[in-house]
Amino acid sequence: QDSRGGDARWLMHSSSFANFAAANDRAAVTKAYTCPSLLTENAEKTATLHLQPRHFHVHVEVHITTAFVTVSGTFYNPREGSLLLVVPIDEDATVTKAEVRCGAKLFSTMVVPLDEVKTANGDVQFKPKDMQAIVTANGANNALPVAPVAGAWGNTESYIPTLFRLPLANLPGNVEVNFEVTYFQTLVYLAGSLELVVPMTIPENLMCGTMKEMFDASVTIDTGTPYVKWGGTSHPMDKERTEGTRIFLRQNKSGEWENKNFNMQFSLVTNEVLANVLTQVLYDSFDSDGNQEGVLSLFLTPPTAEQGQTTFPRNIVFLLDCSHSMYGDPLAAAKKALLAALDNLKPTDKFMVIAFSHVMDFCSGSLQTATQENIDMAKVWIQRIAVNGGTEILPPIQVALKVLTNADGIPFIFLVTDGCVLNEREICAEVQRRNTEIRINTFGIGPFCNTFFLKMLAQIGRGYSGTALQCELIEPKMLRLIRMAELPLLSDLKLGGPPIQELNTDPETGENYVVEKPTLPGVGKLEMYPYPIPDLFCGGPLVVSARYFGKHPTSVELRGKFPNGNLYHRVIDTVPAQGISIERVFAKQQLDLLTAKAWLNESLETVEDVIELSCATSLPCVHTQFVAYETTPEKLKRAQELDAQQREKDRKKGKRTPWSKRNMAIVGSAAVGGVIVLGATLAMFGDIGNTLGNVMTGDAMGTLNTDGIDVSGGEELVGDTECECCECC
Repeated sequence: QDSRGGDARWLMHSSSFANFAAANDRAAVTKAYTCPSLLTENAEKTATLHLQPRHFHVHVEVHITTAFVTVSGTFYNPREGSLLLVVPIDEDATVTKAEVRCGAKLFSTMVVPLDEVKTANGDVQFKPKDMQAIVTANGANNALPVAPVAGAWGNTESYIPTLFRLPLANLPGNVEVNFEVTYFQTLVYLAGSLELVVPMTIPENLMCGTMKEMFDASVTIDTGTPYVKWGGTSHPMDKERTEGTRIFLRQNKSGEWENKNFNMQFSLVTNEVLANVLTQVLYDSFDSDGNQEGVLSLFLTPPTAEQGQTTFPRNIVFLLDCSHSMYGDPLAAAKKALLAALDNLKPTDKFMVIAFSHVMDFCSGSLQTATQENIDMAKVWIQRIAVNGGTEILPPIQVALKVLTNADGIPFIFLVTDGCVLNEREICAEVQRRNTEIRINTFGIGPFCNTFFLKMLAQIGRGYSGTALQCELIEPKMLRLIRMAELPLLSDLKLGGPPIQELNTDPETGENYVVEKPTLPGVGKLEMYPYPIPDLFCGGPLVVSARYFGKHPTSVELRGKFPNGNLYHRVIDTVPAQGISIERVFAKQQLDLLTAKAWLNESLETVEDVIELSCATSLPCVHTQFVAYETTPEKLKRAQELDAQQREKDRKKGKRTPWSKRNMAIVGSAAVGGVIVLGATLAMFGDIGNTLGNVMTGDAMGTLNTDGIDVSGGEELVGDTECECCECC
């Protein structure tokens, strides 16, 4: 039959396995996979074959500003062999669960501690830099063995930001393959709307019916507030019902469904600052004194930009890394974003630009008023910036801090870098010692920078942090971070009671400095993320989460300051979360900030907290590993029953079995053979060697872990269909 025929069960690609294994074009990889794909190889093992999908379903659950997306579907597998499931996702998404069923076989996933996974040759997995090995109760000798990956799928341990890959060994033929992949993603906030895009454009030569027949979707939105305006979807959907603050949407069967990505958006409509606090009791969790654990979330919604024009004047110092590793696309994209940022300065703003490598170059000797003349002069200067030398971050930070000290309005530092330096903890200590009101936003480019240093620096500076791992995303993501801070509405925010002033001593210099810690009435142990609390901007909602032990608050106080100097004060009644798992929604935020804290303090105790939270919420991080294992439905059910029995025994004894041990026990008893290590996150503690060696970040981003991925994807399909199933006859 013709390769575009609806009865095709698999289609052959023109690329050979030699090209398949050598593929390293990131852009091509990103563009090739526009919907979930199931790959196999032909009988001669010389070409990649795509199995034809029968149906896809997308279910989206939006909780506050976080989307949990479940993509499921069915393929037909005509003959036995090894397959590779490929699911395209957003660069900022994190896969939390995957499951594949084929005949009597079941493949599932689990998050386990890093030091509990052995490589195929018996070596224990990589430990994060600056951290010594964490010895667990199971010990290295009981680590899970890693099974070799069957087929020519390359290294699936490697991390590709926009693709989730799951190898499936020795599947039977003439059966359906059903998959389900769930991932977590923070919604993009643009022009007052929250937006989500799910890749779902099916190549025309893989279509076996209309889009309406091959794809359907369902959406539930719960922002915890009734002030939601539905913006629509790319495919016709109807509002099925509303329950409190929850909106349920289902497919409109009469509308036309186009073959394109699934897109949805909605707005949070308010003409004033809207504050909501949700709480949740964790009934299975107590501290050593018997206090019950709880979590809460503060959700601050800004008014639209048109309704919030009265804002603080700003003094901004832009710090742009121009070391030799920024050569080519990274520097060009960063400069374009910076030029656009200058165009959006307000007449009340002042600015300064510093280009840095191992030396510094200044656009001006001091802060300049944002007149058109000064902006035009700065643009000419920025366009002339060229790469030069190595990376030194502390000197430009010190200059910016000095320039902004005692400046009027809100002082900002925007740091853009692709490098990792040896004195990152010294830089954080320098900012913390000064205890200034200067806000710091950070943006990391490529895989060599230490994202946890950048996150911690931004947290200390009450700012925000972003990262781009693809060259084509540097400009839009960097510009989004800059524009988010264009219209500050509330500053100096404090949640709860008066903060505690704690005196700390710098171990390097012996200098004393004050660290502020949050409080809540009736609460003992309290962790707030992020803290200090960033300012609220028109550019996006502000979300703060907290974990605590003790009395569950019925109300909390929120204090801040308006642009005109007036004080903001609200007593907000807390609302029990209905249908929202707060712990799950904010786990990623907490994991990132806890990991940054562990890095800064070199704290093994905090690392153990990170591991426990990662395993409990199924969110892989740099201290855990995402693994897949083969089992059967019966074995997995039995393993889960044993886990529930053990948990009940421990509860009666007043104990709580750590999630890390529970996950290990389930995999150990359910798995048939070894586990497959999956690339689910990038251990970005920085790469000093590549930074000192001035390795080109653009080259590293272009070849970021594309091992074994066919860049032709579903777009270059040639030749006749090969099929051994009776349905094609």
